[in-house]
Amino acid sequence: TNSRSPGKVPNGTASHTGRTIKDYEDQLGQLQKENFNLKLRVYFLEERMGISPTDENTIKKNIELN
Repeated sequence: TNSRSPGKVPNGTASHTGRTIKDYEDQLGQLQKENFNLKLRVYFLEERMGISPTDENTIKKNIELN
């Protein structure tokens, strides 16, 4: 991920060299792929642990009670 804040220009950089819409679209695409991969990873880890949707709801309720 990029540590630069949107709308801010690093010191010593001309303002006309800011991020373009293409830069934001590229970053969005990259983040969407990363999000999908992480969701897929969680799914398979939960499957490997034998956690069913019912078990998942029970776990969430226990977490909320603590």
